[in-house]
Amino acid sequence: MESDTARFAFSPEPGEVTRVTLRWGALSAFTFGLGRFWFKTTQRRLFWGRTTLGGDPFEYDGTAGEMLRGSVMVVILLGLAILGFNLALSWASLLLTGAISPPASVALTLLGVLPVLEFAKYRARRYRLLRTRWRGVRFGMERGAGGFVLLWARHALLMALTLGLSRPWLRMARERRMTERMRYGDAPFRFEGRAAPLFRPWAMVWFGALAAFAFLAVIRNFGLVVAYGEARLDVMRVLYPLSAALAAACLYALWCGYRAAELNAFMEARRVAGLRISCRLEGAALRRAAWAAVGRGLIALPFLALFLVSLAATALNLAVMAEGGDAAEVPLSLDLSLFARFETLAGQALFLVAAWANYGFAVLYLIWLVHGVHAPRAHAALMAAAEATGLASLSGVRNRPGEGQIEAEGFADVLDAGGL
Repeated sequence: MESDTARFAFSPEPGEVTRVTLRWGALSAFTFGLGRFWFKTTQRRLFWGRTTLGGDPFEYDGTAGEMLRGSVMVVILLGLAILGFNLALSWASLLLTGAISPPASVALTLLGVLPVLEFAKYRARRYRLLRTRWRGVRFGMERGAGGFVLLWARHALLMALTLGLSRPWLRMARERRMTERMRYGDAPFRFEGRAAPLFRPWAMVWFGALAAFAFLAVIRNFGLVVAYGEARLDVMRVLYPLSAALAAACLYALWCGYRAAELNAFMEARRVAGLRISCRLEGAALRRAAWAAVGRGLIALPFLALFLVSLAATALNLAVMAEGGDAAEVPLSLDLSLFARFETLAGQALFLVAAWANYGFAVLYLIWLVHGVHAPRAHAALMAAAEATGLASLSGVRNRPGEGQIEAEGFADVLDAGGL
């Protein structure tokens, strides 16, 4: 008879996450994002497969083709929706004022996209759940993205009125709405969380941001000039970037504390059958994951910069040689505005290939930091902090008929609202 208590764990093989991230991240980077569907699919299969509960791994059986087909549909539908929204705004602006205000049109368009992002987040979770299994039983989620967007709209109004201070109530309401529509086989999830305990850690972030903004505004608008003979130094101008970096680090530390409290609340509020989860994630664990990415990034940055400069210099020399010109007359830059300097097909091709490679390696560097360094550490910290009780109550759960027949989904990935 199995124990009623089981721990979560994330245990990839040494170097496994890095290899997958670099290999499939390169496909995404060098195809200008087209390969991100294959990258995300492979990454999810790795993360799911190396995450266990009670020693049993999760399974992800989504495909890149599903996301790609859904994304093509979304690009068309979203383009038509934005076009229609802008036409309606233009008509209303002409009717009311007799003119069209470009800044107002852009602002209202961005505002109109926010509900679409929320729609995408709901659909993204539904897709991931419907493509996830544990012990052979598939997770699921009922339809209901429209009601989810209406719920968000009500709380977004409250967020606007409170200047963001009511965020915990928005987040808890969203999570409750989604969780209560989640399924594990034929067993429905329940949600028993409250927003009030999250207010204190969020208020620390909110007031910290307010204090940081006021502090930086003072430094920026007041000068302190020190003169020594003919030399003059504006101390405030020197202190501003250092102060901004310090303020950002302090705010991120506060944010990690809030995010850890939020994840703990969400994990512990979910119930399915008799299973309960206890989670004791600390903000320090999330900060360590972030600092690991920063540290690795700083170590790798000089080597990346040297490589990219060498690449640019070599490519430009080859391109100029193909033109029969003098390399000293061409600046060491791969700015696309320099493309007009090259007249031959060989020179233009060499320049474009160099610019493409420069872009690809720079993006791959960021993908590696986010998905190869930070994400696995943060995920491992969350799994190490979580423990489940009542696991035996899931023994009678069965798959629901037809649960595996789902539609393709790419909405969130097009809008970059997806993720692990």
